[in-house]
Amino acid sequence: MKIQDIGLAIMTTVIWGLSFVFIKVGLTAVPPLFLAFLRFGLAALPCLWLPRPRVGFWHMFFCAGFLFVGQFGLGFVGISRGLPAGLASVVVQSQVFFTIALMSILSRNIPHWRVWLGGAAGCAGLAMIGYSVSDVGCAELGGAFPVLGFMCSLGSGLAWAIGNVLLFRMGKVNVLANTVWMSLFASVPLLLLSYWFEGPSRIVAMIDDFDYLSLLSVLYIGIIATLLCYAIWGKLLQNYVPSVVAPFSLLVPVTGILATAVILGERLHPLEMIGVGTILSGLTIISLNLRRGHRPGPDTVARA
Repeated sequence: MKIQDIGLAIMTTVIWGLSFVFIKVGLTAVPPLFLAFLRFGLAALPCLWLPRPRVGFWHMFFCAGFLFVGQFGLGFVGISRGLPAGLASVVVQSQVFFTIALMSILSRNIPHWRVWLGGAAGCAGLAMIGYSVSDVGCAELGGAFPVLGFMCSLGSGLAWAIGNVLLFRMGKVNVLANTVWMSLFASVPLLLLSYWFEGPSRIVAMIDDFDYLSLLSVLYIGIIATLLCYAIWGKLLQNYVPSVVAPFSLLVPVTGILATAVILGERLHPLEMIGVGTILSGLTIISLNLRRGHRPGPDTVARA
């Protein structure tokens, strides 16, 4: 990867990590699925003047379904089923390994050994962070592990990985317009899911609690974390194979944990700090091979 693209990937994942602070603030007033609807509904507004990219309807539909609805819908359900938010932010990064595995199966472009080594280091770091923030890592609590919540969060990571591959296979498109129109495709099912699971009474009740901090939260995750970051992420996936881009998302829980510690005053466990260092080491290993990972030509990628 080019150095400037590495910088863009890091900037994107740092913004996504910071969004956990804004999401936590937003959830004090807004139901989770409705907050997801507001996120993508706001990001979809530019479709009023941006024409839809020349992408097949069903391709865009399924990409939005996996990348936005599946990832965030399952992620929110997982948290609502008792999975700690910190652990959920770690489990969803399983998408890195799902992405590498999917690209190995669907493409003849086998990831470089540094990707596998760096991915393994990232996996070890995630395991450390996950252990330290989960109820499993605190035996004295004696609580039952939320298996359903964990499976939903794991499904969220798989949905993100499938979305990465579908986004990669779109080829060269206007990434901003593509993000906007996928947000529109995602907002309708998210609204329906919110109506079904959260109910109109809970949605109406949020009006009394909605304040400027809630508005700031929606603006951040809708405009910066969605429009800006997914446009950059899509551009990176146009130029590089997903198995090289995806590992950078390991910085999301790292930034999220550090941000909540600095801004919200949450204490850091020593094992979390070791995990952060291990993840950064893995990303360094992946980034050493700067000239590899460019998007292969059509003769080397299977496009069924």
